[in-house]
Amino acid sequence: MNRHLYWIVLLLGSCADGADQAPATAQSAPEEEYWADDGILAEAEAPPAPPEPSAVEGKPARSSSKAEAGGYADASAATPPSMEPMDKEQAREQAEEPATRAWFPESFLFEPLVVTDASGAASLEVPVPDQLTDWRVLALAHSRDGSQAGTETRFASTLPVYLDVVEPPPLRVGDRLRLPLQVVNNQDADFRGGLSAMVNGEAAWGSISGTMGVAGGASRLQYVDVHAVRPGRATIKAVLVGTDQVERPLTVVPTGRRLDRSQGGTLAAAREFQLLAPHGAQQGSSSLSLVVYPGPLSILAEEMARSLGGHALAETAYGYALAGYGRDIALRLGQEVDEDALRRSRLVAYQRLVRFTRSPGLPDAVVALSAARTQPDDQLAVALTQRLVDQVENGQSPDGSFAAAWQGGEARLERALALSALATRSCEGHTRRVRQRSAGFVARNAGYVKDPYTAALILAADLADGPARERLVELVTEAVQRQPDGTSVVGPGARSLRVDGRVPGQVEATAWAILALADSEPHQELVSDLAAALLGAYRPGRGFGDGLAGLAALEALSMVFDQPLPDTVKVTLQVDGEPTIERDLALAGNYAPLVAQTAAPEAAGLHSYRLEATPAVPGLAFTVKQTSYLPWSGDPGSEGFSLRVDASGPAAVGSELPCRLQAAVPGGESFEVELELPAGVEVDEASLVTLRDQGAITGFQSSEGHLELSGPALPSGSVFDATIILVPTLAGSYQWGGAVLALADSPGQRVQSPVGALDVALR
Repeated sequence: MNRHLYWIVLLLGSCADGADQAPATAQSAPEEEYWADDGILAEAEAPPAPPEPSAVEGKPARSSSKAEAGGYADASAATPPSMEPMDKEQAREQAEEPATRAWFPESFLFEPLVVTDASGAASLEVPVPDQLTDWRVLALAHSRDGSQAGTETRFASTLPVYLDVVEPPPLRVGDRLRLPLQVVNNQDADFRGGLSAMVNGEAAWGSISGTMGVAGGASRLQYVDVHAVRPGRATIKAVLVGTDQVERPLTVVPTGRRLDRSQGGTLAAAREFQLLAPHGAQQGSSSLSLVVYPGPLSILAEEMARSLGGHALAETAYGYALAGYGRDIALRLGQEVDEDALRRSRLVAYQRLVRFTRSPGLPDAVVALSAARTQPDDQLAVALTQRLVDQVENGQSPDGSFAAAWQGGEARLERALALSALATRSCEGHTRRVRQRSAGFVARNAGYVKDPYTAALILAADLADGPARERLVELVTEAVQRQPDGTSVVGPGARSLRVDGRVPGQVEATAWAILALADSEPHQELVSDLAAALLGAYRPGRGFGDGLAGLAALEALSMVFDQPLPDTVKVTLQVDGEPTIERDLALAGNYAPLVAQTAAPEAAGLHSYRLEATPAVPGLAFTVKQTSYLPWSGDPGSEGFSLRVDASGPAAVGSELPCRLQAAVPGGESFEVELELPAGVEVDEASLVTLRDQGAITGFQSSEGHLELSGPALPSGSVFDATIILVPTLAGSYQWGGAVLALADSPGQRVQSPVGALDVALR
């Protein structure tokens, strides 16, 4: 009997024991026992000394002043009734503190392929994080004959008495966080010991110190007020004397209207450019970030590291194509590829792709097919490819077009031609019938093509020849726009439409121009410039745009860059003639981009920048971004293009907080709204799903502290009006980061609106 089993093992953290949040059953001290003494923050440069105790026992010593930096009374340290002062013996015990716990992932193991031996046994050795909680192990298996099985087990990592500190979210200058400290007693006997917490670093301050008692089998909460006073980093260290200690990082960012200015390109030669430092920027708030990507291979690794997929087929198809193109580009560059990363990416993306392709429409089938064909060695992909090819072939009309292109939305010739070209390219090598029919359809209608995007798709699919081909090439080359950094881009035409009926962006149009001209010998220099611009258009966390743009960009990069990279380059950034950043970047076998940050020039006005790589590398893309924070002007925008956000509360921890968004947008223009949420505020995703299902929004992306909404084109005179639900998770007083409204097809047209402050009470 064949006993070899193939397991997928996933190990997840459980919140049952309050690993990162206080459990609902926690016994907290009554309100009068909280650390609530007011002090005076005279200046933001240094934390204040604790005030003298009140002459009345158990009553706080209060100050009549408020801190100017934060706009509220700042709390410092005195002893509440629930915590007695440490005696000398307890203070000495702190010199013998246990090891600091600082590694707290919520899940830490994913093994997609664990092979058992002949007896059916296999073992894994993994380090367990510092998280004190229950861990759930989920394992799924299959044998070579197709039998399947699964199991689940749990184990605990804990201490008799331990301290749990919630990981603080990024704060803004002026925020005050009431950070909960939870002491959990797993013993039957009562516990009594010293508890202290201290914020270390110039970015924030706050501390407590005293003695706490916790009954056997119970838990107890105490709070420390953390005050954010300047941009930077700090750490919060909490100590349960002689028993446990925990350290958490803390980040403080500036408050105000964020202004970004950036420059991108490649380092085939030294780049010189200027960036304007704004007038009125808050002191110490301006920073420079330099990101250098070691060729297209690093972009693939960066993309695989983020979560791809979600609510759209195109994004899922793009994620699946990453694994196929990743190996192809690695071989072309003569570098080793991370097979484990590619395998994980492929497995996850394939599962998502299958869900979308159970009964796809014809345009969706073509998009999925363009991704599935990138994995010719994967038997799962081969089977999926053949099924999709059959659907595309059966859906083609006798005249060579596809009826799906004429149904709903913008029924235009450009979309029909785009669908025929992409279908032909995706079916190449699987059937000749699609190409034969499409060639006739394109030949009859190529003379009506007026936009470079459609022309590039037809050329990339090799569906035109002779004079028709020459005219389409002219359409593409005449649309080339020279960038200030020396690279070139191609913008879409006024009538361009993608297979999904949407207008393509500049990145996607540039990628298809590369694919259209890649085999044209006279245009090789132009292709190199276009590829350089394509690399420079990549943005961490956002990629090349949506999934269709990403699919085109990946294929274009895999076709252009085929030269080995040098082992190491030296990257130097000069600002106003002075070296500011100097780094060595290893390229051989390296995926990770070079990331460096420094302070930006404070003086308002133009500043000169020079960025150089030695030796110069054509495939080395860079982005220099200058970020500054300015005081809010209070201007929500002009009539016809404005944004208003209302989330005034009242707000309490764990309670729903309605947030109403109202936007006036020019008629016929789709738009995007970005919200920088207050610290510790989460979005109720169910409210976003409801808005999407109702058609009020077309999509959303939510991450910690940040929310992006995509809105549909509205008739002239209409106002976007929607309410989302927010949930505060931590008490305190917090600043919003503001809100941005931008046009989807013209992101440079935007308006920023202040939102104000949010006070969150304990429920």
